[in-house]
Amino acid sequence: MALSSSLDILTTRGQLSLEHENKMLFTIKEKYNVDIITTNKTKPCLCDGFTTRDNIITGLFESKCRNASLEDFKKWGSWLITYKKIDGLAWLSNKLCVPAIGLLYSIPDDTILMWEITNSEGDYLFKFNVEKTVTQETVNGGTIERENAFLPMKNAKIIS
Repeated sequence: MALSSSLDILTTRGQLSLEHENKMLFTIKEKYNVDIITTNKTKPCLCDGFTTRDNIITGLFESKCRNASLEDFKKWGSWLITYKKIDGLAWLSNKLCVPAIGLLYSIPDDTILMWEITNSEGDYLFKFNVEKTVTQETVNGGTIERENAFLPMKNAKIIS
């Protein structure tokens, strides 16, 4: 990973994305009565954070904000996310004995979608396709070819 990639969060676009993510995580915290602990945003971590209750980890999550509507995601049929992230979530879920979820914030619709990705053993809870595709590399642009997971919209829950 290039040095600039680890510093994308420090750019104007990165900071705007972080504002959207913080808004989403505050909503999750309030709705589910959990505390949220995030990982270091300037480093490539296996997950974006953890949910806790009474100082016990209850889950882990990957969170993304996208400037795409629910209609866009329905048209595409899935949420495209790096497979390396999903694989890391499953591994960490297994090691910590907690479920993993994916959180996606649709900026235009001000809506949060959630996928329950693994159980507390790290087993996937639904099938999804993995394909090597070219996508935008970071919030600041660029392109990259990598394996991506396509999490089906039928497995998403609208939570706000």
